[in-house]
Amino acid sequence: MAVELADAEIRLDPSERVLTPCPVICWSELGANFVVFKLGDKAYRPQFYYRGYQQFGTGVNKYEDIT
Repeated sequence: MAVELADAEIRLDPSERVLTPCPVICWSELGANFVVFKLGDKAYRPQFYYRGYQQFGTGVNKYEDIT
């Protein structure tokens, strides 16, 4: 599996308009794309999507441990 590192700008809070830069790790597998945003020290947000307009979360806004 090929893993890529990138940078992104995301809204930390959906109600905010401010975009915050953060590092990202991403990969594709079985037609799905997976992204994990690093929000801070021990703070991560996962997301996956099939197409850009079909984005899904895991139901948990923030994880402290991604292992």
